[in-house]
Amino acid sequence: MRAGKRFSVRKAAGLLFGQNALFVLAILAVCVATPLHTALLRAFGAAERSGFAWAEVEAIARAMVDVMKGADREILARWFTADEVLHMKDVQWIFGVGLKLLGALAVLSALCLIGGKKPGPSEARAAFGLSLLLPATVAVPFAVDFNGMFIWLHRVAFPDNELWLMDPRIHKMVVVYDGQFFIAAVAIIGIACALSIVPLAVYAVRGKEK
Repeated sequence: MRAGKRFSVRKAAGLLFGQNALFVLAILAVCVATPLHTALLRAFGAAERSGFAWAEVEAIARAMVDVMKGADREILARWFTADEVLHMKDVQWIFGVGLKLLGALAVLSALCLIGGKKPGPSEARAAFGLSLLLPATVAVPFAVDFNGMFIWLHRVAFPDNELWLMDPRIHKMVVVYDGQFFIAAVAIIGIACALSIVPLAVYAVRGKEK
């Protein structure tokens, strides 16, 4: 580093906010990727387990994604009970929170990065190290006890009801979207998050101070 080049906390924070925005974007993108839904549902035999024809499972996947994006939840009443449809209100709320968080992080990143010199590798290294804290705090507990973390997150996210506690003998939603689906989806989210941090990591390691 040349003499006089000072570490900028603001620039490091801008990179950190930006990277966390990419993490949130990766999560939301996986959640609303209809082709991914259908591929996983086919791979895990959702039609065979649920008794729905495959065309119906594909329609369910499209409807679920549409509902997460804000469509009327009642389009799911064709396949699911009233309690299951009502549960999707909570899912819509969580997705909306994710969108707001994404927007807030993007704005904070822009405000920190605008003006002055661009951040250097020293700021990138700091942002990269701190960026690892978020996925690590999520990935490690999930790797140790996926089911326990899955239940805990639902209790935290939905403290006012237990609509997410479904009986597979009654509720087809938990049969179509079973544990295998969510384990695979979380793994894919992890891969997407890992790929999103590669540019920051490369710049932190190979960039040159100016």
